Amino acid sequence: MNQEKMRETEISAVMAVHAAVRNMHLYPISSSSVILAMDKAYQALGEALARSRFLEIQEIENRLIVCGHPLQEGEQNKPQLSACLDLFLSGGIRLIRFRSGLARAEFFSFLEFLSVQTKDPAREKAGISRNHKAEDTAGLSAPDPPFREADFPHITFRHHRFAGDHAEEGAAGIADPSALIATDFTSATRVLDFLLNEAEQDAVVARLVSALLKKDSSLIALILIQPMEGRFAARFREEVLKDLDDELFGAVIQQIHTLYLAEREKTADEHSVDMTSLKSAFDHLLQTKQGVRFQRKWRQEKVATQERKRQHTLNTLLGISDILNGKLSAFQNENLMNFLPDAVRRLRQGNQEQVADNLIKKLGEALGSRQARIRQLSSRSLLRIIENQPVERRLEAVAFISGALCTWMRVETEVTPVYTRMAVYLKGLVRQRIADGRYQECAPILEAFNAVFYSRGLGGEEKRKIALEMLKRIGTDDIFSILLGEIGTGNEATHHEVVNLLTRMGGMAVHSMLKILKESENRRERARVLNLLSDIGAPVLGMLQRQIQDKSHPWYFIRNLLLLFGKKGNPAHVGVVRPFLSHPDIRVQREAVNAVMNIGGIRREDIFLDALEQVDGELVTEVIRLLGRLKSRKAAGHLLSFIAPDNFRPSRESNQLAEAACRALGDIGASEALESLDRIAGQKKLALSPGGGGLQTAAAAAAELIRKKEPKPGLSLDDLEMESDPLAVSSDAVRRPFTDSLLETAAGTAPDAEIPDPAA
Repeated sequence: MNQEKMRETEISAVMAVHAAVRNMHLYPISSSSVILAMDKAYQALGEALARSRFLEIQEIENRLIVCGHPLQEGEQNKPQLSACLDLFLSGGIRLIRFRSGLARAEFFSFLEFLSVQTKDPAREKAGISRNHKAEDTAGLSAPDPPFREADFPHITFRHHRFAGDHAEEGAAGIADPSALIATDFTSATRVLDFLLNEAEQDAVVARLVSALLKKDSSLIALILIQPMEGRFAARFREEVLKDLDDELFGAVIQQIHTLYLAEREKTADEHSVDMTSLKSAFDHLLQTKQGVRFQRKWRQEKVATQERKRQHTLNTLLGISDILNGKLSAFQNENLMNFLPDAVRRLRQGNQEQVADNLIKKLGEALGSRQARIRQLSSRSLLRIIENQPVERRLEAVAFISGALCTWMRVETEVTPVYTRMAVYLKGLVRQRIADGRYQECAPILEAFNAVFYSRGLGGEEKRKIALEMLKRIGTDDIFSILLGEIGTGNEATHHEVVNLLTRMGGMAVHSMLKILKESENRRERARVLNLLSDIGAPVLGMLQRQIQDKSHPWYFIRNLLLLFGKKGNPAHVGVVRPFLSHPDIRVQREAVNAVMNIGGIRREDIFLDALEQVDGELVTEVIRLLGRLKSRKAAGHLLSFIAPDNFRPSRESNQLAEAACRALGDIGASEALESLDRIAGQKKLALSPGGGGLQTAAAAAAELIRKKEPKPGLSLDDLEMESDPLAVSSDAVRRPFTDSLLETAAGTAPDAEIPDPAA
């Protein structure tokens, strides 16, 4: 299409746009006249944009400029164009630029906006209001320009906003002032070419070039890629290129290349107007003297860069070889260590899994180095290798080096973000493995956290805080629910693994289990917890000791704690247990008696003698029996008081106590009790009282046992078989049904009173 035809197309589009706005002033927006005018305007505009990147309408000095060319006298006198100029002047419009890619909806929205922002001079003179029907414009609001660029991405709109005698310029469509200047430059060169003679043009060019070269390369690039025609534009471009030094020229070339890449991302059409313009500007610059020098320098730098890359690749391969061979100097090379995560990724992409794994193993081994620098660089590389993996595969990467990480957790002296991050990954691995039932793999990690928590080495306090936090995050209710569910399944190996884990989880595990023991109404669940606490053993006793001193706990919880002390405690814990011999609940007293018998050692005799005055009536019989088993000579006098004639009065309760005293005296071998025992055994009336028969039988048996133990005449002490230590009590002798309530409850055979239901 020749220039004349192109000009006609541009003028037709301008008149069509004005006609559409005029009809929107005259008629309701929904009328057929307005819709038809808008369609014609969009069609005319589309024809113009199909042949050029943009259609620009500009007002300068009361003259209308279309695509950089002022209207000729014949064009200026056309009524439609004259009315369009009036529209620009009355609305304070300076410039409207439509760009290729304009959609129908965007164009129609802009026309509505423009119709509200402008006034129709003819209708104002006639006294006719623009808003002749409220309902016609009810849906329209007049956005206060400048509007957002996102509203009309393919339209640039500039206007004057008058305030008194001063005019302020507003702009929309381009937020960056540099971009606005650049896109206006084409129109400006055409106007200046039209208005100025050659001498005036040269003077303006000199000033413009001087000002432009003080700006950054991005603005220069934006201006140079604009299509410019005429003498003024040619002189301007010539002077700019002449005065550009090589450094600034290179920056401009890079900016144009960046713009080209950005445009290519937006469109697949290599022959679009924007792409063609960018290519043309780029090629033109490369053909200049500066462009030739730039290309020569660029090729030299490219060769040098390739050589540097080749040397870097060679050094990297040698470094990786040194890493695989365990050469310490390689682990101290920060550049090499920083590259290793990428090297591992590339090896995996090249199906060299074994080499990648060997590299990771060597880095893991380096975590145990005595040199802090090696540990620091190795841990940093390993963390990047882990985090280069997809999220769902990271824990498996941690598992691959978990042993090395556990060692590093213990020996590292400096707490860094890498250390904390690795601890979090190990915590996540433990939780995942427990959820998957792979308990054995968790023990080393928990052991490492425990070791760190109890350490007092360098960095100890910060490390201890991290270890404690990880143990807390591992020991949540859902994890304990999984572990407790494994108890009682009959799998001895799994049971052992679970106990091992809970032991290493320390106070976190004990706290949760004690909570279950106190609050759970499920008897089997409480039994499983008791089993676990018993299996864990000594490590739980410290927390149990703190818990048992809280008097607010219910009796059944205290009783279960006493049961655990009786099974896993030692003589040092007797002081903890003893006060509960006087507890108001007899079931707690009974468990306290049992615990003292199991762990009391040489103090049992004195404690039970004192307990005769503390425990309730039905427990006195049990204490008497235990004193007999202990063969307590100190207890003989107390026991005689239960069968002395002055104190004894036959009744069911008295007979039961007396029977227990008789049996205990027999076990002790108290010869001083023979007279009282014979008397009771010979009382015929006693057999008539409740339990009297059993009492007489017990008295007779005790007297016979004592006489058997007395030295026979004619025998020396050397002929007698020596008794064992009276305080050494066999496990069978100590064993009582209520002491084994833990095992019985686990089997489901113990009475409710042994592990009571809190609801009872």
